[in-house]
Amino acid sequence: MTPTRLKKSEKNKVLADFTPDTGPYNIIQHLADNPRTPVSELNTICSVGNVSDVSLKYNSALRKHRLAIGCSQPPVCYINQYHMPSMMHEWSLCRLSDEEMKLPIKGPDRPKVEDKHFKKRQKIIIDRTKEGELLNSAIRATRNYGLSSRASV
Repeated sequence: MTPTRLKKSEKNKVLADFTPDTGPYNIIQHLADNPRTPVSELNTICSVGNVSDVSLKYNSALRKHRLAIGCSQPPVCYINQYHMPSMMHEWSLCRLSDEEMKLPIKGPDRPKVEDKHFKKRQKIIIDRTKEGELLNSAIRATRNYGLSSRASV
């Protein structure tokens, strides 16, 4: 995906598919003119708290225009108010290549529960979660009895 700036005619065609003055409309309108916008700026300007959630829900609607909302790490790290490096990403409206158009859509069209591969991955996640819970309870028990002052996994 390559960040892109849309021409006015193309931007109007894309925005026609969205309800005016909503979060997705505002995000697309802003990113069409301002690619590589930091997430904090996008949150403030568009009044959207979770940009990644909006992109997951509406990328399928943008796909027919060969576009997607995507993020990337900035070339130079942003510094937060505590003078520490921030994990802030930059968001853009990206043009999709032919290969990317062949890939499945993520978000609302994610694999359904009936998918055997999805069930297998889900079972692995559940098993690992149970193992983690058992391990955490064992560590707590040893700490309570004073057997271990420091447990490592």
